[in-house]
Amino acid sequence: MTIYNILGTINAPQSDPENPTPALYSPPLKQEPLKSALTLSPSDLFQKISKGPSTKKTFNLKKFEQQDAIKTLDFMNSHLKEWLEEPAGWSSLDDGREVRRIRGKEHRDLPRTLTLVRENGQLQNAYLHFNKKNEGDVQEGSYNKVKIVFDLITQEWAAYRTIKSQTPSSLIDANKQALEEIRLQNTFKGPYIQSVHASGQHIKKDNETHVWSLQPLAKLDAFYWTPQSELEVASFAQHTILALKELHDKGYAYRDLKSENILIYPNGVFKLTDFGLVTPSGELGLCGTPSFLYPFQRTDSRTDDLWALGLLVGEKMKDHLRSHPCVPPAPPPPCATQVFSYLKKVEKHSDFDLDLWKKEVDQYRLTDQKEPKPQTLEHVIWSLLKKKPKKMPSLENVLKEVNQILENLKNQKNHTSP
Repeated sequence: MTIYNILGTINAPQSDPENPTPALYSPPLKQEPLKSALTLSPSDLFQKISKGPSTKKTFNLKKFEQQDAIKTLDFMNSHLKEWLEEPAGWSSLDDGREVRRIRGKEHRDLPRTLTLVRENGQLQNAYLHFNKKNEGDVQEGSYNKVKIVFDLITQEWAAYRTIKSQTPSSLIDANKQALEEIRLQNTFKGPYIQSVHASGQHIKKDNETHVWSLQPLAKLDAFYWTPQSELEVASFAQHTILALKELHDKGYAYRDLKSENILIYPNGVFKLTDFGLVTPSGELGLCGTPSFLYPFQRTDSRTDDLWALGLLVGEKMKDHLRSHPCVPPAPPPPCATQVFSYLKKVEKHSDFDLDLWKKEVDQYRLTDQKEPKPQTLEHVIWSLLKKKPKKMPSLENVLKEVNQILENLKNQKNHTSP
């Protein structure tokens, strides 16, 4: 019996007792993606895994062989009805869904681990993990690592993030931070915030508990992205501002704004990720990446985000100009140029010496430039880089200016298009 037939048996309505003819069963519309995904042939699955996700990064998936695809689908065919019907083994998520982890190491016939998500008894996702050594790696930090997974239902790739093994006390702290970060991501659900598909905790064979989460897989992060036009820089600024506004409007500060923490998706959307340093705006302790630190006195940590936003837009504006010089040549924009030089210098510093940062700000005259022409990205940068928070514009006003810049740039593009 195929997986789809199993699901049809589970979901099909009972026959009318007064009518011996069985009722015809038509899956509800929301089950159509389920049907197409679960009838995926082993050869199609193998080809999709071999091809990998369409991102700038390549992944080591050569260890997943065609025989693994056959075994995976055969195993699901044999056990899915049992999994969906039994209540044991499932953990509840905050939104009412349930999740279950089927470890490959515990089943001889399952070559890789599966994470299943169901809602009202219906299978919504079946994430296939690539948990062999050095397989499917995305990135690895001090406390966590990220690998890719493939959803057999939606046929989409996702990112699986989990806490790394470490000392018991460090593991407890890392798990607490991960749970809080996931909670915050679920609190800020705007279109420019990295979402969480599912999350939970699993116990490894050494009885260590590790927090994990499943999130959409991005094309790349903005650190490796070079804007092809000023219009792209303006879109980047707009999406970042809208993400920050989600936090600021709820009384939170992001506090670690930098290009590495902004993800780019194939549809051209930029999303804010990594919420490990988010705090209520009244908390003023120093944290974040030193080169984006606001070194002056403030009474609200959302000021840190405004300062970092000015640096970030300046950095990306200069990235664009370095790869796409003006024709005919034009004088370099002073604000973006000074920001770029400043960041190159201060990235070598790793401490939080405020006096040192103030000297660097003065040396590169970040706050002493002449006011540029309004409704330009240069003006946005200039307006945000202020020593006194009272002189900074509100995030709402920055957004209004960026929206107008976008409209102007789009009009220019339309007028110059053949």
